[in-house]
Amino acid sequence: MSWRIESYAYSEGPAAAAGDSASLGEAFEVANIVGAIVDGYTGYARLAAPVRFAAALVEWSAALTAYFAAEGVATPGVTLAYDAAAQRVTVQVDDAGGGDLLLPGSMAAYLGITQASPGGLIITGESMPAGCVGIMGARILPPADAARVTMDRLRHGRTDVVAWGNVAAQSVRVYLTRADRAAWESAGWCMTGRIRIVQGDGGAFDSAYSATNLAGYLDGYVFGATKPEPLDRTESVYAVDLSLAVQP
Repeated sequence: MSWRIESYAYSEGPAAAAGDSASLGEAFEVANIVGAIVDGYTGYARLAAPVRFAAALVEWSAALTAYFAAEGVATPGVTLAYDAAAQRVTVQVDDAGGGDLLLPGSMAAYLGITQASPGGLIITGESMPAGCVGIMGARILPPADAARVTMDRLRHGRTDVVAWGNVAAQSVRVYLTRADRAAWESAGWCMTGRIRIVQGDGGAFDSAYSATNLAGYLDGYVFGATKPEPLDRTESVYAVDLSLAVQP
């Protein structure tokens, strides 16, 4: 199995590809823009909508490849992929003449790629991507009903609904190594917003977690996280309790 936590990459959409980053109109601080240089051409791609880490890699690759093909580049391929065994992102830019990947703003940390990506070679990221953190495992507790309606009662007898929700609260204890913790805390992508806890790949792992599929993935929005607690004297293993809001 390959336990991991995947973040959801942000985007205001729609999907776009352009020859310069300014044309995409979004700040580089958000994890949604990847660029490349192929055969002397420069292109950037933006996500169509918020998607989880693995899907974002596929979308960036397809958008950049299509952009360079439209520009008439003979070998337009740009491929980003996640190696679950190595817990690293790999990248290949199909340009033996010196192509490269462009990672503006915080994208280098998000993908774990801090070195150059010379054309024609398959490069493996130097560090665990902050957008997809490997974990030792997790203990998922039964969900609790968290549906609620909050109302204000007015003087004339009418009421005003000021808040409502229809979610289940899921408690998950995550186990991390020291390296896992460093990536998990580095930028916060896997401890805030929407995340997916993945137990493995293929078969039952690719379906949602349920009472009849305990091997499935769990999607949810983080609304609480404890400080990592060491479980041994050497502080090599940590436990974190996450509170997730999930669709019932």
